[in-house]
Amino acid sequence: MPDHPAPGAPRSAPREGLPHAATTRIERSGTTIAGLVVAAQVLAIIVSLQLSVAAYLEESARFGIHLAEVVAVSLYVVIAVAALVAWRTRRHRLAVRLLRLYLAVLTLQLVTYVLLLVVGMSRAQDQPLWYLGDLVSVLLLDIAVFSAWYWIVDSLAPGGAFAFPPRSDTHWEPGLVDYVFLSFNTTATFGPTTEMPVDSRAKLAMMLQTTLALAVLIVLASRIVSRV
Repeated sequence: MPDHPAPGAPRSAPREGLPHAATTRIERSGTTIAGLVVAAQVLAIIVSLQLSVAAYLEESARFGIHLAEVVAVSLYVVIAVAALVAWRTRRHRLAVRLLRLYLAVLTLQLVTYVLLLVVGMSRAQDQPLWYLGDLVSVLLLDIAVFSAWYWIVDSLAPGGAFAFPPRSDTHWEPGLVDYVFLSFNTTATFGPTTEMPVDSRAKLAMMLQTTLALAVLIVLASRIVSRV
């Protein structure tokens, strides 16, 4: 593992265009972040399969969901192979950029699904419980995608993108559970709770996640209740 600089000591020179501390954090957490992105990808496939056959959606919305999945998967394959090659050849700056591009496509796919859910719901009187599994899957995808975003943004921002509660351990750094917890709270409470965003990119990501959660939990829920 790379050595940590002593408190107050100057940082070492950036490597491959990334700050030293950010580079080492991503290196240490690279496998876990990649696993989180894979989990988000699996959830995206599940959501796509669920919504593409949802009887409560208009035919055009179901076609749009299927088309978005085909285009996204094609992009994922290309980006994932390129990112893996870059990481294995220790071109970490390029690998991180490709990972962010992968997440951007995944985020766009999530936004597309939420929009099609909102505008593509048919007027047929369906049973409200039919929506439950689809809503849960979309929210889980939302949590997984933004957990990965928060982890990457926090690792790259100088001094961190979030103000986590103080710890007695000065060498502590947030991990998987911390970012999933942060993402879950943002979805469940429509905003930050114990961890506050201090970086503009983190604030924008949190605003987008809150907007998507509001669309799913309020707009769609109100439609379901109105059909009871």
